[in-house]
Formats: sequence, C-alpha cells, structure tokens
Amino acid sequence: MGPKCDLPCVHGTKLPDLSCDCHGCYTGTGCNDTCGGHGDCVDDKCVCRSTDGFWGSKCTERGCPGVGESCSGRGSCSLFDQRCTCDSDWKGKDCSQPDCPGTPDCNSRGNCTVNSAGVPTCVDCHLSMGVACQLNCIHGHESPPNSQKCVCEACYGGDDCNVECSQRGSCGNGSCTCDAGYRGDTCQLLDCPG
Repeated sequence: MGPKCDLPCVHGTKLPDLSCDCHGCYTGTGCNDTCGGHGDCVDDKCVCRSTDGFWGSKCTERGCPGVGESCSGRGSCSLFDQRCTCDSDWKGKDCSQPDCPGTPDCNSRGNCTVNSAGVPTCVDCHLSMGVACQLNCIHGHESPPNSQKCVCEACYGGDDCNVECSQRGSCGNGSCTCDAGYRGDTCQLLDCPG
C-alpha cells in the first residue's frame, strides 16, 4: 500500500485511499501489530492486558492499569503517566486491592474482605474486635458484630475478657472456684459471713 506501493499491509485489506483496513485483532499502519502490543488475540477479539493500561476493542486507547477498566473503577487515572490515584479504602497500582482500617490492614489481627456493599471490612478478628480489630477481646467474642462489645467466655471478665475469675479464684471445667470471701460466676461478688 502507499503512494509507491512500498508499505506492507500484512493482516488487512488495502483501501482505495491506499491505507490498510486491519482484520480482527491487528493494528498499526501496516496491520502488523496484535492488539496494539497491549493484549492477546482470543477468538479473533482482543483481550487487553490489565497491567498495561490500554483499553478498547483493539487495546489502543490509553488509560491506566486496572481490572475490567482503568483503576478498576475505584480511582482516577492520570493519562499523562498512566498512574492511578485510588479512592479511599482501595490500594495497589490498579486500585484492585481492598485497604481495610488499621496498619497494616486490620492491625494484622483479622481478615480484610469486601462486604456486600462493596466496602473493604475487617472480619474474623483474632483475640480482638472493632472496625480495625484494634480492641482486645482475649477470652470472648464480639457480639453483636461490629458492636465493640466483648462477650466473655466462662470464668473471664473485664473489658477485654482477660481477667480470670476476677483474680479471686481459679477456673476449672468452665467454672470458677472462688477464694474465701468471694462468690459469683467470676468471683466478682463479696461473700460476707452471716
């Protein structure tokens, strides 16, 4: 193709204006690039590589890295340097990773997951509770969820459920044996004579 017929039209059809109309997944002046060099051809259609930051039917539209779209739809894209500025609660080069409260996520005491509303949330806090698993709940569990109320196991008390038998007895078989002068499930009451 071209005015001197010296330019290749490898995977296309030469048009009357001496340009090349590319077939299927091919791009470029001579239709010799596959998906603009930013994707793979599958069943004669381009599948863009999410890490390259190019989109469109032939992977030639400049954008940012992302899953399904620039910045995974969770941030803003700077076309100049093809970098994402992630929305709050999201992180990563392509804004695809949830960013839960706590440093690191969930203070390394729980699992960071995306809830049904699409918001990154800490779940399954281990020996802890709170939105970032930041509060201790040593011998208990948070109930109801996200209430920041620690319901203690048998024999334990205190705000963190870390005090065994009020430090006035010992626990055996799930119940406290109180020292002389104390009574109650966790030896929390005085047991005066008479």
